Amino acid sequence: MPWNQIVAGLFPEGAGLDNNDEATWRIIHLPALLGGLFFLDIVTTQSILLSGGTELNPLMVFIVSSPILHAALKALILLIVFGISLVAEQMLKGSSLPFYSILIAMYLFVVSHNLMALVPRIISHLAT
Repeated sequence: MPWNQIVAGLFPEGAGLDNNDEATWRIIHLPALLGGLFFLDIVTTQSILLSGGTELNPLMVFIVSSPILHAALKALILLIVFGISLVAEQMLKGSSLPFYSILIAMYLFVVSHNLMALVPRIISHLAT
């Protein structure tokens, strides 16, 4: 069964979602993109920590000390975001787009920052 039919089946007729690619993009692809960025954040953060770096966010120091706990927190956040976006889409079609846009932009910055912190470590490791 195509994704757009699954998405359309989640909502009663007239609930704000219809069977089209735009709704599929908002309900399936944007959460998948955010989930991918969460995964990259976990991997890059753990790589930094393993190479002697430290977590800069004092609220996350305990969480990132355990990769399992870090992944569980990100999964919980993703589920909450997904739930909120589904409710928002039911209330007003398209309303999840700004929500996801802000989160995706934020995590693009986080992952980029992590990668910029990792590059010198990788280069120095390769030089030795």
